[in-house]
Amino acid sequence: MSKFNQKLILQSGRIFLLATISIFIVACDDKNSGGIEKQPIKVSSVLSEHGKILIHVTTAKRIELNETVFASGTIAAKRTSNIGPLVEGVIEEIFVKVGDRVKQGDPLFKTRQDNYQRRLEEAKAALNLAEIRSVQAHRNFKNARELARNRNISKTRLDDIETAYQISNAVVDQSEAAFKTAKQYYADTVVTAPFDGSITSKNVDEGVYLSNRFSMGGASAVVRIQEISVVAAIVQTPEKNLGLLSLGQSATITVEGHNKKFDSYIYILNDRVDPQTRTVEMRLPIANENYAIKPGQFVQAKILLPSRAVIAIDRKALVQINSITSVFVLKDSIVRLIPINIRSISPDKVEVIEGLREGDMVILNPNDAQRDGSKVSMENVNVVS
Repeated sequence: MSKFNQKLILQSGRIFLLATISIFIVACDDKNSGGIEKQPIKVSSVLSEHGKILIHVTTAKRIELNETVFASGTIAAKRTSNIGPLVEGVIEEIFVKVGDRVKQGDPLFKTRQDNYQRRLEEAKAALNLAEIRSVQAHRNFKNARELARNRNISKTRLDDIETAYQISNAVVDQSEAAFKTAKQYYADTVVTAPFDGSITSKNVDEGVYLSNRFSMGGASAVVRIQEISVVAAIVQTPEKNLGLLSLGQSATITVEGHNKKFDSYIYILNDRVDPQTRTVEMRLPIANENYAIKPGQFVQAKILLPSRAVIAIDRKALVQINSITSVFVLKDSIVRLIPINIRSISPDKVEVIEGLREGDMVILNPNDAQRDGSKVSMENVNVVS
């Protein structure tokens, strides 16, 4: 046998001896430990100072709930009117500009008056002529009746004169109506503000011909006037809040760009839910005497709901079993699984709409060991306030 082979056999023997010793040591360690594996403590199981496992419970409490509903939207004017000409013609003069504040009855612009003034004068002359002819016809009829009484004219002639008199009276009435119409047309050449407000748009300049016959919205408007001494916050909130809202509920309004908060209330609650956004619209008035709030500004509303008493529990008591929200209730040392109907009221609390009564004891952070009908020693129960 060569020296190389002898050396190889010697090294193999050393390796085998080391492996045998290692196996022996591991086996002795397992024997000393008794083969027991350490078990993790459950989240809801906490050892007391006496070594007992405690179950933490809390009671379902009746609390006064003060909730708010949040909504956002845009400021709108109380009233908006696109003011166009009342008679057709060339816009001769515009008396206002954007930003002007006007009172009801203030002139806004004027349509060229020449034609309407001439028509008014013609109508006045026609009325004067009709009145003169009516006076003459009345005189003729009066004389004819006297002649007829003396049998100097026939009854047929008298009837003709009377008819002429009646026609002259009708012509006077017709001329008066025409005169009033011409007078109104002339007055309508000057358009005035229908209410107190602010000029927020000027759509044309002088010299443009506009007609009042085929007005389509603001297409033929000269100016836009908006009443903003009172503005409306038009806001939307998710439809899930609809059952919580009612007319007259108080609200606090925050307008973008204003540090001040404004008091308001729900004045209009739309009966329609928007099928696209699944939101409901509300309108809340805001006093704006100094015109500081402008239409189009972003607005947020915090609506204060009436205080109400509810049963509330900690979220840590909730479990989902077969997609049903439930809690484990401890009563007379017996654990019961109770399905409940809830509504979220805060990050750590829920309102119990159905399923629990005030004072019921619910288990917090229930673990897999909890079962419906299992018994619990009350010595192991820790009540959390």
